[in-house]
Amino acid sequence: FGDTNSFDPFEENYDNGRRENHMVENATKLNYHSYMNKQTRAKWSKSDTDLFYQGLHQFGSDFAMIQQLFPDKSRDQVRQKFKTEEKKHPMQVHDAILHRSRG
Repeated sequence: FGDTNSFDPFEENYDNGRRENHMVENATKLNYHSYMNKQTRAKWSKSDTDLFYQGLHQFGSDFAMIQQLFPDKSRDQVRQKFKTEEKKHPMQVHDAILHRSRG
């Protein structure tokens, strides 16, 4: 209906019994990640990792408190570091939390 020369990206053509779909090329793909502020992923240095374990020893798994030791890292980066260390060094993480200082 309407203008026969207009392009509809979802229009289906039936030519000789075959169904053809038009695709829109070069369309920008947007999703909720497109609008997120992405922080650069910096590697954790040896001294950062040591400070991370001191934070675990002092604060347990309170990532917001541990994050205060790392102004350049987000709480989520600290949580991800915890998950990584928990996989690589489960006993060291367990010991840091188990023998944490109670203040």
